[in-house]
Amino acid sequence: MWTRRRSERLRWALGALLAAASATSSAPARADDDLEVFRERFRAGMEKYKAGQLADAIVEWEAIYRELGPARGYRLAFNLGRAYDAYGDSTRAAERFEAYLAEVEARRSSGQELEALVLKQEADAKERLGELARVKGRVKTAARRPTAVQIDSGEPRLSGFTAYVAPGDHRVTFEPGAPSARVVTVRVLAGEEAVVTDPGPPEAPPPPPRAPTVVVTDRPFPAWVLYATGGAAVASVVLPVLTYDRALTLRDRHDASADLTERASLSDDYSTAKTNAYVSLAIPIALGSATAALAAWYFAGGREREVPKVVAAPTPWVTGGGGAITAVGRF
Repeated sequence: MWTRRRSERLRWALGALLAAASATSSAPARADDDLEVFRERFRAGMEKYKAGQLADAIVEWEAIYRELGPARGYRLAFNLGRAYDAYGDSTRAAERFEAYLAEVEARRSSGQELEALVLKQEADAKERLGELARVKGRVKTAARRPTAVQIDSGEPRLSGFTAYVAPGDHRVTFEPGAPSARVVTVRVLAGEEAVVTDPGPPEAPPPPPRAPTVVVTDRPFPAWVLYATGGAAVASVVLPVLTYDRALTLRDRHDASADLTERASLSDDYSTAKTNAYVSLAIPIALGSATAALAAWYFAGGREREVPKVVAAPTPWVTGGGGAITAVGRF
């Protein structure tokens, strides 16, 4: 099992690199002839690599690799794989070795003649990848959309990568630091690969069941006001009926009388009674109109609203010993 400390891995990588360089078998890849502009920067990174300044060498070489791209800078991918491996970052080491192997295979498929050094480095990259696959566990991250993923306390990366980790339990966090972060714990053994898929944000809890309600209507004024005005309108009809009856009675007496003096008096009384009847008729008309207006306002001006429905508690059925309690009495 791969249990060396970082310093031990670093000495191993430096020793392997220097030994390989002296044998010209696994020395760092040379820049192509048309890439002279990058030679000086590459040499500066190599000096840092030899001095054990692995992080600085990686930063220097990664900048060149990004500028050249995977196809033109494929020879540098091998060096980066060695540097990451010595630094202890097995995941990025494997990614750079795989990128190197992919470009070598592409050139082989296109019929290009490969140098002996390239073939040797290809064999070294395959051997190291095989060793990493044997001693490390692999966690492959997957998500329905690009999502930041953090494994243990490592640097968050976009989902879709395969991390090489020590065998054991590991925390895979999707969208670390976000309120909707999801954590999946996975156990991997040496030589095994575990695929961890983003479970997605937790579903919102269902809303609580809605309490039963009833619709009530708020009226603009109490109903008794409408009843009172309506009752007053009906009662007021009695007054014009009585005044009209008196007027008709006076008219009948006037028509039946033969006394001129009495007829003249009755004529005046009838005229007054008839006027009173007309005036009294205005009262029920006014009250009726007011009642109609109030009724229209009462029904049209109401506003509906929902209120909780009051459910009456069921009346308990008292029993004793499993049977209904009864009483018998005689009188």
